[in-house]
Amino acid sequence: MKKFLLLFLAVLSFEGINAQCVPDTTINQLVVPPAGSTIHNVGGRDVVILPYAYVGQPYDETLQFFIPADTTIGANTAAIDYVKVVDFMGLPSAFNYDCSNDSCYFAGGSYGCANMFGTPTVPDSVELQVAIELGAVIIFPFALQDTLRDYYLVTKASIGLEEKSSGALQARFYPNPASNDMAFLELNAIKPEEITLLISNSVGQAVRSATYQLNAGENTLPIEIGHYSPGVYYYKLQTDDQRGSGRFVIHR
Repeated sequence: MKKFLLLFLAVLSFEGINAQCVPDTTINQLVVPPAGSTIHNVGGRDVVILPYAYVGQPYDETLQFFIPADTTIGANTAAIDYVKVVDFMGLPSAFNYDCSNDSCYFAGGSYGCANMFGTPTVPDSVELQVAIELGAVIIFPFALQDTLRDYYLVTKASIGLEEKSSGALQARFYPNPASNDMAFLELNAIKPEEITLLISNSVGQAVRSATYQLNAGENTLPIEIGHYSPGVYYYKLQTDDQRGSGRFVIHR
């Protein structure tokens, strides 16, 4: 089952569309990152940030996927009968989804697609959880339910309403307030360099210290906050020649 889920996650790709989605039958690699997305290793797992959405602007992205003909479950090879997309959990309230067929049912060894669409109304970051049902055969047919995780949809304010840091090093923390397990720091770098992030709570106790490698241009840093208690937090950023600081609020 694990092998199948890794394969299913690996072949996701997102692209803008103007009409009903058409399956991309050219997908033939185990790893095809979503177009326009970025992948970060957070706590030992890959977190995929999908193409950004913007408040007040229509969002319409297509999910392309390939269903393999078989998978490994334990020590057995199982023939895949079908995969059904049951639900996209976590979509913003103004969003919906549909598939290239009415039932979102795809046979093993086939290609399919689904698109997410809507116009976001508030800045936010949400984890999209795709509930699936897998029908397979090992001597006898059976069905398994699972959820694909670690895909994040970030909605930005169209005029930059998220709180910015103070100091020479300008960064934007969003969403703020935050209520999910993941938040993000966005900043621009004029050159590739290292940056140190220090987060402390309202009484000055350090709760996180991390170093990131920045690329020249826009950078988005995922911050895992699921284990933080509700309250006010402060962050400091430092490179070799610049500093910045800011605060954010967590509420559950």
